[in-house]
Amino acid sequence: MTMPLIDNFHQALFDASPNPYLVLDRDLNIAGANRAYLASTNRALADIVGRWAWDAFPTDQETLGQAIASVERVIRTREVDVMALLRFDVPRIDGDGFEARYWSITHSPVLGADGEVAYVLQHPIDVTELERLRHASRDGGDAPLALLPEQSGIFTRARQVYEANLTLKADIDRLHSLFRQAPSFMAVLRGPDHVYELVNEATIALSGDRDYIGKPARVAVPEIVAQGFLAMLDDVYRSGKARVVHGMSARFRRGPDDTLTECFMNFIYQPIVGADGTVQGIFVEGTDVTDQYLAHRVVEQTLRQEARNKDEFLAMLAHELRNPLAPIGTAAELLSLGTLDEAGVRHASAVIRRQVRHMSGLVDDLLDVSRVTRGLVTLRRAPTEMGEVVHDALEQLRPVLDARRHAVAVELPGAPAPVSGDRKRLVQVLANLLSNAAKYTPEGGRVDVRLSADAVRVSLSVTDNGIGMPADLQSRAFDLFAQAERTPDRVQGGLGIGLALVKNIVELHGGTIHASSPGLGRGSTFTVVLPRLDAADGSASHPGAAVR
Repeated sequence: MTMPLIDNFHQALFDASPNPYLVLDRDLNIAGANRAYLASTNRALADIVGRWAWDAFPTDQETLGQAIASVERVIRTREVDVMALLRFDVPRIDGDGFEARYWSITHSPVLGADGEVAYVLQHPIDVTELERLRHASRDGGDAPLALLPEQSGIFTRARQVYEANLTLKADIDRLHSLFRQAPSFMAVLRGPDHVYELVNEATIALSGDRDYIGKPARVAVPEIVAQGFLAMLDDVYRSGKARVVHGMSARFRRGPDDTLTECFMNFIYQPIVGADGTVQGIFVEGTDVTDQYLAHRVVEQTLRQEARNKDEFLAMLAHELRNPLAPIGTAAELLSLGTLDEAGVRHASAVIRRQVRHMSGLVDDLLDVSRVTRGLVTLRRAPTEMGEVVHDALEQLRPVLDARRHAVAVELPGAPAPVSGDRKRLVQVLANLLSNAAKYTPEGGRVDVRLSADAVRVSLSVTDNGIGMPADLQSRAFDLFAQAERTPDRVQGGLGIGLALVKNIVELHGGTIHASSPGLGRGSTFTVVLPRLDAADGSASHPGAAVR
């Protein structure tokens, strides 16, 4: 029968060889055999062509694994591979089952037009008699003694090679296992086309589950061409110099569609140099640093934003401190002239006192927020009735609210709302919230204060119908310097650090604060939630409900 791989003439040459040959394709299916091979294995070509090699010639599992590994090495390396001793069984001449036979086998690559291994040529030498002689010598049987020294020596050398192959295979298997399980992504590329020879699981996780082995990089992962990776591989292969890259962006198709997923990598392209000093391939190793890179980018953006906020704050601070200096300077100049009457002196003095108080207040605010944010404030905790805190804060802010003609509505619960807290600091919290509402609500607006309590918590909210907040400001309203931007609505001035101070004081009390707004021009609500003081621990007196 003519082999499908070659014409009649070359089949005749193939059959003329006294040496047995079997041809396997890349999937280890039998593609052909010559006459000597068929004679040595008692098979007909039609019975074996197209069958998986070790279905046609059975063997044990260990030997099967060794044989497959040998063929795979040839396909991977394109080099000859020798197995000193391999058992595969052939049919008995009488047709009654199979008989065990031992072979010394050479696997050779047959390259296609593209330079890749298209077929593997197997050349087996039957060493069954040597195996039998070895057993006879060991067991003291009736083997021809004249042949034993020479043939046993041959077999001993063959056996040593076979055992060395087993050790080498175990080492290779162990290295492959480590390679596959390595946390870094790894790949071995061969030749100028960067053909994938090995990839590990981390590589598949990075660039997707696809057909890599035996494929050039531009075919297996086509999206890398436009991203510059193929050019880097070409440069490393041409120059023989390693390429180390940090934080490079890459986009891979990890799913069945064309969606590209971005990631960031640290990696090295290391040339693989052969014995002749030429570059044979490239070893790729690296780490997916996407999470670290994105986290670092967020930190950088945050630092840049904080730097901008601080710059704006310092500009505002300079403005706020300079504003009082003009009237102070004018009043001082008038006083120095000595031309003012008594009323003029009183007026100039009042201006100076008022502006000095304003400047002192700014400095006090700065010192206070500095102490609180650095943890230098010690709370003087005591049972505190939150209704009294509301009363004190409203009394303190009444002049500001009245000056802007705001209507204030207060809702208190019908039962005590005690907490364990520093009364002075809690009054400071509500006073800041009321001041914030007054500043950001146009004249004649409305401010609602609501206090409520349940078995475990006390809630205090301040709602206004002022200018409101955009969504991005709601998420950072309590950050230091977050409100440093000056707007026409901030007619009362100030440094915009009150909410940061409020947040820190509330958290020192074990509470939380939340800001919400339906949007610009629709008002804002600030809600403080504190742990309620257990009745068994004592509670302050309750002043009763009041609504204005």
